[in-house]
Amino acid sequence: IHSPTWLPNSDLLLFGQNGMIYGAQGEVSVPLLTEARVPAVSPDGRQMALIRQNAIWLYQLTMGIAARHCRIDNARTLLWSPDGEHLAATTDQGVVVVSVLTQEIIAQFPGDSPTWSGDGSFLAYVAKGEDNTTKIQVWELDSMETDVLASFRSKDKGAVHWSASGNALAYITDEGLHL
Repeated sequence: IHSPTWLPNSDLLLFGQNGMIYGAQGEVSVPLLTEARVPAVSPDGRQMALIRQNAIWLYQLTMGIAARHCRIDNARTLLWSPDGEHLAATTDQGVVVVSVLTQEIIAQFPGDSPTWSGDGSFLAYVAKGEDNTTKIQVWELDSMETDVLASFRSKDKGAVHWSASGNALAYITDEGLHL
């Protein structure tokens, strides 16, 4: 079981398992989509992004229609921006940012564990260097520029999390939690 996500304003849980996306409520789970994985529900709850046939697909939850969005090889995670205008995907090669409107890849960088700021202006992620150096980096959507916020040696890949206000980041290293 992977990528569990709640449908907004609902008790319906969506998750991936064995190459299918399921819906579960209470003790009952039902397959919804075959040959699909990594469900991610949009902030407004109207559509679900998913991975199918090495591409991001958008499934209109109210109409039951799925359409191929753009090709992304080896995607492991999908994350909607808070405004629903962009998707960040983690792939084997790094982080990819896709415009939902234009269906184009607008940014690509080596890294993992992307997380959007509360207003969707920034995407923080963890970049791992070859010499066990880990960097916490922040990419700005408007300028398309990336800044390094922290750099440290770590055996683990680390993780980064935005505060609810979007004014602070917490990141985890071998030594513990840092703000």
